Amino acid sequence: MDYLITRPARKRPNTLGPEERDDMRARIKRAHLTKRDRFIIESYFGLDRARLTMAEIAEQLGIHEHTISKQRAAIWDKLAQLWD
Repeated sequence: MDYLITRPARKRPNTLGPEERDDMRARIKRAHLTKRDRFIIESYFGLDRARLTMAEIAEQLGIHEHTISKQRAAIWDKLAQLWD
């Protein structure tokens, strides 16, 4: 049971620090995303709006959560190209 105390805390996967937020905003601008794609990624990371779960984003857009997940992955691929 001691391992539970000494194990480091995990950061949520969609949590960004201040510098990461600024970097992500710049990459989003350079990626020329559609309004829908921008809404998805900004909502997921909580950039300039409340952070939402995938289910909440899907509900707001009126589509299935799985579709949002696939779109988020495609958006992430676009943004990842800007890291190269």
